[in-house]
Amino acid sequence: MSKPQDGLADELKASARALGFELFGAIDPADVEALPDRPQREAGFEPRSIAVLLMPSFISRWQRGQAEVSGFYFISNKAHINTQAWIERLGERGIRAERLGTVRAKSAAARAGLGVVRRNTLLYAPEFGSFHTLQVVALSEAITFACVVDHNDYDVERLFDANECVGCARCAAACPTGALDGRGNINRDRCLRSHMMSGRETPVELRPLIGAKLMGCEACQWACPKQPDIPVRSFERDDTFNVERLLEPTRETLDALAERIGRNYARAARVSAQAALIAGNIGSREYLPALERLSESTDGTIRAHARWARDRIRFGPAKA
Repeated sequence: MSKPQDGLADELKASARALGFELFGAIDPADVEALPDRPQREAGFEPRSIAVLLMPSFISRWQRGQAEVSGFYFISNKAHINTQAWIERLGERGIRAERLGTVRAKSAAARAGLGVVRRNTLLYAPEFGSFHTLQVVALSEAITFACVVDHNDYDVERLFDANECVGCARCAAACPTGALDGRGNINRDRCLRSHMMSGRETPVELRPLIGAKLMGCEACQWACPKQPDIPVRSFERDDTFNVERLLEPTRETLDALAERIGRNYARAARVSAQAALIAGNIGSREYLPALERLSESTDGTIRAHARWARDRIRFGPAKA
């Protein structure tokens, strides 16, 4: 491997921070190969270093009648866009860069010294806790493989910070479906997030637990005593997430949703199916006309969710 360029890490960190990435670290590509799932070579060139960028998130607050989205998804969309801008800036400097999608970002970030992975399976960074999003980028230039950030009491040598979690298990207790075992493992089939806008029917026993969530469940994060103070943003006046609009979304509604949280989360059928569950949990009869129409949908997931929501509103939770 070639010798890292003097000052290059600081230069890359500064350019990333200008785009909203508060933490920046790097690892040797050889360490990427050692991560739990071996990544395929996506870059199209032989990387000399792997950069990991962290953008802080926030807690979102909503009012009745809105579909709730965790702050992570707003920031994740912004990070995706800004990572591409960062890559283009590096290209202007003669540095080849390519986003890596097969690398486990949390493990890469821990190896880069950005934080530690705790028993709710999430990476905790010193100033931002687990409220953040990560981007992993292959670089054609070698940069210093040392932690760029002062981590205070964080042991960056371990991917799993067991000592600080021993005897706690608040995250596992807070999980509404019991998806966490308290030992750092998650049952994806039980995790609410895994079912949100998945295109598949959500199991009947999990539907009431969805509440008003369109995307994201942060119960295990809120319960963790290691979280620092996380900023809160209110979306109470944002009509983009009005449940009635999302039940039968127009192109205008989907475009507005895509602009906020990304095109991948603005697929009409998936939005309708998730909005139907939300409508059923809110329980307002104003949703019945739309749910009646959706109950005859040719899409099986929309049809099942709409009929469940319709019956829940008409006859009560016990009859749904």
